[in-house]
Amino acid sequence: MKVLKKSLINSLLALLVFAGVIGVYSIKAKAAKTGADAASDIDGIFIHSAYPDRLAIEKDGIVLEGYDLTGFNVFIRANNVTVKNCTNATYIKLVKDYKNITVENNTIVGAADNGIIIEEGVTDSTVKNNTITGFSLTAVNASKASK
Repeated sequence: MKVLKKSLINSLLALLVFAGVIGVYSIKAKAAKTGADAASDIDGIFIHSAYPDRLAIEKDGIVLEGYDLTGFNVFIRANNVTVKNCTNATYIKLVKDYKNITVENNTIVGAADNGIIIEEGVTDSTVKNNTITGFSLTAVNASKASK
């Protein structure tokens, strides 16, 4: 029943976005935070204060779905993370030694050399059905990635 409710809510939100009633989700830094990493408005997601284009997911179990990630380089540094149906990320990097990561149905627009980077030691993860455009080198770069 809980899944059905979430699915119904997501469908309603998608319809409202399509109709222009509400905008797409966006991630904003909390202005009150300072230091090496400023918290975003989502627990476990950080925007580096010295490099405001770096968005780091650092809490296990986060699901980031339907967000506009314009201008962000996304670093996944946690287990059991899903990034799905997001748009306009510059690239997505699966950082070494994490597992059970899903990167699915995203749009990645190139401003870097790689669209999706999978570092050595990433295991039990899925990357599928992403649209990657505008890259001069490699769309998907897997450095000795494990199954």
